[in-house]
Amino acid sequence: MTDPSSTSNSSAEYRRTRLGQPLLGAFLVAVLLFLAWECVWRARGLRPSVNDDASLWAMHRNRVDEKASSAFVLAGSSRILTDIVPEVLAEETGGACPVQLGIAGAAPWPVLRHFAEATRFRGCIVVDVAPLHAFSLAEDDVAHRRARECLAEFAEQEDTPFWNVERWLQAQAEARLITWLPELSPHTLAAQYARGGYPRKRLWLMTPGRQRWANPDASEEEWEENRLHWQTYYRESYAELYQRGLLPGPAEREALIAQVNEWVRIIQGRGGRVVFVRLPSSGVLRLLERRWFPKSTHWDMLAQTTEARCVHFEDFPEHPLWNCVDDSHLDGPSSVAFTRAFAGLFAGRGVCAVPRD
Repeated sequence: MTDPSSTSNSSAEYRRTRLGQPLLGAFLVAVLLFLAWECVWRARGLRPSVNDDASLWAMHRNRVDEKASSAFVLAGSSRILTDIVPEVLAEETGGACPVQLGIAGAAPWPVLRHFAEATRFRGCIVVDVAPLHAFSLAEDDVAHRRARECLAEFAEQEDTPFWNVERWLQAQAEARLITWLPELSPHTLAAQYARGGYPRKRLWLMTPGRQRWANPDASEEEWEENRLHWQTYYRESYAELYQRGLLPGPAEREALIAQVNEWVRIIQGRGGRVVFVRLPSSGVLRLLERRWFPKSTHWDMLAQTTEARCVHFEDFPEHPLWNCVDDSHLDGPSSVAFTRAFAGLFAGRGVCAVPRD
C-alpha cells in the first residue's frame, strides 16, 4: 500500500523542480546577455567611469571631520580633480590623504565660504584658483550654481544614516561596469541612434575617490579634436564675459579679494590652514587668461594681500614639461609629477603635511 505522505512529498518536489529549472535557465540567459552587453561596449573602446554627480560630492563631503586638525580638503574646479592626485600627495607629505571636493566647472568660493561660515573646520584646505571661475563677476552663472547644487545635496543628505553606504556601493559598481554609464541608458542610446551615432569613449575617467584621469586608450586624434573643441569654448566664454561686462574692474576685484580674505581669516583664526594654488594651463587658454586676467592684477594681488599660502604653477622650474592635453588639464603622468613637485615645495614648511589621526 502506497504511503500518501510519500506521494505528496514527491509531487511537491516535482513541482519545485519544474519551477526551478526555468528560473535557473532565465537567470543564466540574463547573465549571458549582460556579459555580452559589457563585452560589446568594451570592444568599442568604452571604459567604466563613476558618475560624478552632486550625490558623490556630498558623500565625500561627509568624510570630512570638521573639528579635526587632521582634516585635509581639496577644493576648486576640474583642474584640481585632475592635476592633484590625493594618494600621491599623502605619500609625499607623509600625512593624511585629502578628501577630493573639487567640482568640474565650478567657482571655488562657495565651498571656501561653506567651510568658513557653516562649519567649525580647522584642518587644511587647498583651493584651486582658476581665473575664469574665480575672478568673473557672474555669481548667477553655471560655475556658481554647480557649487551650490553640491552643497545643497550635502545639506539634504547629511543626516540620512544609510545614504553614504548606498552611494558608496553604487560608486563601486559604476567603477567596474560599463552598464552603469549614463550614455548607455535606453533613452540616451535611442536618441543617439536616431541621430546616426553611438556613444563615444570618455576622454576623462572618474574613480570612486573622485580622481579624474585621462583615458589612456584615447588616441592623439581624439585628444586633438577635444582640444580644438575646448579652445572654441574658451574663446566664446571670455567673449561672453566681455560683452556682459562681467570682467572685474579694480574696485570689484578688490572687493572680491577682501571677501575671500575674510573667509581665510575665519578658518585660520580657528587654527586651520588655507592654501591657494594656481594650476597649470597652456595654449589658447593661457593666452586668454593672460589677456583678460593678468597675473599682476589678479593672482599677485590675491597673493600679496591674503594670509593664506599661495602657489603658482610658474613657481616650478619644471612647469614647461607638464602636458595640458586640452589647454586646461594635465594628463596622468604630468598629474603625478605636478603633485610631487607641489608636495615637495611645502613639505618642509608644514603646510600640507597634515598629520594622520
